[in-house]
Amino acid sequence: MRNKEDERQVRITLTAEGTALRNKVAKIPAAIGCIAEGAVRDIDKLHGEIVALREALNASVVSGEESGR
Repeated sequence: MRNKEDERQVRITLTAEGTALRNKVAKIPAAIGCIAEGAVRDIDKLHGEIVALREALNASVVSGEESGR
């Protein structure tokens, strides 16, 4: 359906089937969290380590340093 205020915009909505599917999949993150239990802390730690590694690599490239490996 076109936006009455701006006909360049088209408004879309989900069908009843699409809404039902969205409601069904909305439960997936919570289910994964239940299954993962303590793994969330490990994932957060790993994320922090990956971010730190990326920053170190970017700094190395910017400064022109080479690793001794």
